[in-house]
Amino acid sequence: MFRALVLLILISGTPQFSTSGFVENNELTQVNNFQVVSSNFADEGKTLSAKSALAVDLDTQISLYKNSPTKKLPIASLVKLMTALIILEEHELNEIVTISSDINETIGSRMWLYGGENITVESLLKGMLIQSGNDAAYELAKFNAGSLEEFSKKMNRKALYLGLKNSNFLDPAGLDDENNYSTTEDLALIAKHILKNDFVRRIVSIRETSIFSVNGKIEHQLVNTNRLLDNSFGAKGLKTGTTDLAGQCLITLVEVNGNDILIIILGSKNRYKDTRTIFNYLQSAA
Repeated sequence: MFRALVLLILISGTPQFSTSGFVENNELTQVNNFQVVSSNFADEGKTLSAKSALAVDLDTQISLYKNSPTKKLPIASLVKLMTALIILEEHELNEIVTISSDINETIGSRMWLYGGENITVESLLKGMLIQSGNDAAYELAKFNAGSLEEFSKKMNRKALYLGLKNSNFLDPAGLDDENNYSTTEDLALIAKHILKNDFVRRIVSIRETSIFSVNGKIEHQLVNTNRLLDNSFGAKGLKTGTTDLAGQCLITLVEVNGNDILIIILGSKNRYKDTRTIFNYLQSAA
């Protein structure tokens, strides 16, 4: 039986995940295949630089570690998971999008689309989730809702439907705005839903690939922004995000003794180190 350290910052009170599909272990006892043996990283001399962090077991629906899980923070490109969730629910992968003529005005990370290019929804999703292309996010949003503003409204309606409690979305790519925010708890719910899609699970683990326009004349080389895909502990995705306001953000999907563990980091100075710290600590009692 797999035994991992369940880390809790708050030991008492009503379980915070019961209404959103996750269960928080608030007692120092064994729950399913997890056991609480420590309540704080300080016990082991470990610290995180992140403003908020959360680890959740997606198989057992147990919250393993939390630090300010309801703190509202900018999430940068992690918002693209919500963008992808809407697109996947409302479009077929083989639908064709004609890229806007003003695409070169896109700021931030890009997959380098060309105005007038015809490309599939599938390829745009890859460009958005693998290379974190803002241009792909904007083209998908406009294709779906007609404008970025209307798509943002859909994002917030979807957030309410999913039971997100502390999120507000103004931009499908995640550019900085004080009113564009979420929490590690809410992001866990988004990730939980989108990881039900096999296409997403497959592409977020891709390190490098090439995609083409419909006519095959334009090639886009994609390189994953997630450095943990090269790490020895075997990350399987999920999404990076970085802006001046948000700092370093990361959602990592990793397997621990057969269990899918989701580690979410917001407002970090070193997201990869913080993720490894949580991962190694969960491994230490296996």
